[in-house]
Amino acid sequence: MPIPISYSIKNVWVRWRTTLFTVLGIALVVFVYTGVLMLSQGIRTTLVATGSVENVIVVQRSAISEISSGIDRDGFNLLTTLPGIERKADGSPVSCGELVVLITQPKRGSGDKVNVTIRGTEPKVLELRKNVVLKEGRMFTPGTSELVVGSGAARMFENIAVGSIITFAQRKWTVVGLFDAGKSGFDSEMWGDIAQ
Repeated sequence: MPIPISYSIKNVWVRWRTTLFTVLGIALVVFVYTGVLMLSQGIRTTLVATGSVENVIVVQRSAISEISSGIDRDGFNLLTTLPGIERKADGSPVSCGELVVLITQPKRGSGDKVNVTIRGTEPKVLELRKNVVLKEGRMFTPGTSELVVGSGAARMFENIAVGSIITFAQRKWTVVGLFDAGKSGFDSEMWGDIAQ
């Protein structure tokens, strides 16, 4: 004999605590699942905007990121001789060695110290990253303690503008330019000379 629906409805009111916790548990699972999907989509969007089918990033064996990798200058020079590397009209490779480190800087508004990526690179990096455009100032000069800063980093961190001074690695660095990298991950970075 089937249980009447009225019995089930009355039971919901009699066991209201159990019902409430069941509904809250389901809502929590849906909330967490939605949050994970949003995070996943945000990461995917940033990675797609940052990458290019024309560029390749080479890291050493067993490294999981640029930060944990290290390829010496001789290894880099060898890589530029491989077939498939694009060449300019003069025969030189379209390539750029880079060094990536993290430092902390005070966040605008709160002053809390948060990580920022510093990318040691070469001025010709703009030839490789066509989505990056200098929007204010100029590119850093090789051999100097100068930086160009992504517009996202300039918005995120305190006292970042053309002419401002940032201290890290036991020296003072002058911001000489701001660049826009669209919605790519480069927009939240600071770039300087790899030799420094």
